[in-house]
Amino acid sequence: MKKATVIRLAILGVLMVTLALLAKFTFLGDYLNYRFLSETLLGAGALGVVIFLAAYVGGALMNLPAMLFTATAMLVYGIPMGFPIAFLGSFIASYVHFQVVRSIGGQALSEVKIPLMQKIMARFDSHPMGTVVLLRALFFVSPPVNYLLALSNVRNRDLVLGTLVGIFPQIVFHSTLIYFTREWVLKAIQ
Repeated sequence: MKKATVIRLAILGVLMVTLALLAKFTFLGDYLNYRFLSETLLGAGALGVVIFLAAYVGGALMNLPAMLFTATAMLVYGIPMGFPIAFLGSFIASYVHFQVVRSIGGQALSEVKIPLMQKIMARFDSHPMGTVVLLRALFFVSPPVNYLLALSNVRNRDLVLGTLVGIFPQIVFHSTLIYFTREWVLKAIQ
């Protein structure tokens, strides 16, 4: 691996750890919870959707679980409105996370000479969109998957289309889960 790539990955690592620590140990983490988000979103009217999207993007960059945000959208807006808001938020958050990581780390994993990593990267070459769909359908907007995709050689077009297709079943699963457990979840988080 080239020295410049190692430096870029080190910068990326420091940035991502710093963002995660900000979420854990500063007031920012206090604002990224259901209680605060629900009060803010309900009090903001239509602007609440924009606030939700910004919070989701910030949460993704801080490596917070996507389920927190999809559940918040469903609980605050109800499933008919929460579903498209959660879908849009999941897509935007994963895309912004991808772009931030790609802009700093480049396509570093395509330079790795370890046989297993080369085999994984070859999958992105032979079936790029299918690989993205599968990863998103299984792991949703998971930070490790976001890093893998961003540091791989996957193209923007394949990422966008694969993410749109792959996150859909996860949003369906989350909305079904919230539909059947809404009261229990609300009691647990109050």
